[in-house]
Amino acid sequence: MLLAEQNGLLAASANKLPMCQRLKTYGEYFMVQQCTAVNISVGMKETRCGPEPIYKDFTVGKDGFSLHPFEECFWPNKVVNLNGQTHMWKDAEWTPMQPSSHLSTLRLTAKFKELEDNEAQYRDRCVRTLSAGLSQQRLSI
Repeated sequence: MLLAEQNGLLAASANKLPMCQRLKTYGEYFMVQQCTAVNISVGMKETRCGPEPIYKDFTVGKDGFSLHPFEECFWPNKVVNLNGQTHMWKDAEWTPMQPSSHLSTLRLTAKFKELEDNEAQYRDRCVRTLSAGLSQQRLSI
């Protein structure tokens, strides 16, 4: 649900929905929106933050698939996401970047102390406290 609030396209992808569908949240419910895939040629506009993708008056969204009104420095570090792949402007075109390391080889879980998931114990304590408060209110009436 949190991912859908931030990025509906990535949330849909994470839930294995077909391309060009996104999840939109409404409280505890989701709505699936259908979009249309259109191939475009993304150009480059030089800004004070460096080269940025541009198509008419739009730039590519952080998800790499959607279009948003162009805003200077939307991509401040000269690296952009196009179709889910990292690119940089090189030799007059957007060139895919080759990763120097992959997340799967970093073994991040070994670098952090394991945290015990104790949410349930707090939830149960909260429910017991609420129930006790309700019991006391009933007795005092």
